[in-house]
Amino acid sequence: MITSLGNELREAYREKESANKEYSNISKPVIRDHGKIEEYWDWFKKGKDKTGSPTANRVFVVMMVVLYNPSYLVEGRLRKSKLRNKLSEMLGMYPSQMSLYIAESFFWYRTYRDFKRYVDRCMSDFHDKYLTNNHK
Repeated sequence: MITSLGNELREAYREKESANKEYSNISKPVIRDHGKIEEYWDWFKKGKDKTGSPTANRVFVVMMVVLYNPSYLVEGRLRKSKLRNKLSEMLGMYPSQMSLYIAESFFWYRTYRDFKRYVDRCMSDFHDKYLTNNHK
């Protein structure tokens, strides 16, 4: 009985360690250079159907949070406030307002199918423009 329990615990511990390593790898930022956010914003505003409307702004915010802080998807918090401060400045909000705006935008992403499609389409366009091997 003790041997069996010990074996189960060792196996669970190995699985936990493996999962922690995998989480650490996939939760790393896709992009780290906060100085490029304005370039991305300019590209986003120029795109078709991306008019700078409140909905489009939310799309951009979701994209940037996922790219700069993917762990937000499960943890629901930003690792550093540098991203929040930059987005706040660009969209003319106080940082505390941006925190709520980010949370609401992710609620929209999880709740509204059309908004999710819009975000996913824009993210795909962004990936093609900036994250393919030809453009990195």
